Amino acid sequence: MAVNQANFEKAMHAALQGPEVKKLRLEKHEFNVKPVSITRTSEGMRVKGQISHHLSFRDDDQYHYSFTVAAGRQVAIEDVEVDVDRSILSSVFKLGLDLLLRYLSEKLGDKLPDLPGQTQQALTTAGDQAADRVFEDSQRLLDGSWEGEANFMVVNIASRLGLGAVAQQRAKVDPIGFARGLNSTRPVRPSPRGLVVRDHRTHSHTP
Repeated sequence: MAVNQANFEKAMHAALQGPEVKKLRLEKHEFNVKPVSITRTSEGMRVKGQISHHLSFRDDDQYHYSFTVAAGRQVAIEDVEVDVDRSILSSVFKLGLDLLLRYLSEKLGDKLPDLPGQTQQALTTAGDQAADRVFEDSQRLLDGSWEGEANFMVVNIASRLGLGAVAQQRAKVDPIGFARGLNSTRPVRPSPRGLVVRDHRTHSHTP
């Protein structure tokens, strides 16, 4: 089952700009996505947010997350914290959380791409392309669990705010406004395992 890309963009809009969206099905699960709160600090931005796993016959599971977009010489995603309040305990999540933290440190962190050009249009085009790459690559976090889908959303929220911080360094744009304007619009064809693999030699997608 592929990610519903239209609903994914609704989730990004809800998180980065609001208002809250409810009963949004991303892949296999439904979520309520609340707008993040952003506090500007001397290090960059401290981001806090909440995603609820919507359930019909018991209390929703609650996923609270926070991270810092540190904007030094290179942009980094740091101090990631996740707190999950489940109505039913699950032992699967620790593995998912470990993968999320590893992804944020290895795939984002200091490795957010530089955005070429100084004009707003050039930055937006490069930012959209970078957001699309993160969207595709981060689908490896999807393991069928609701926690995996929540991790997937958080990685993409963090990456868009990180790209906004990169754009701010390049052209003095508002990083939050830049992040809100990003879109991942390329059609995605899922592999049998649900992971999209890009063949950089041919610039095509291979299952």
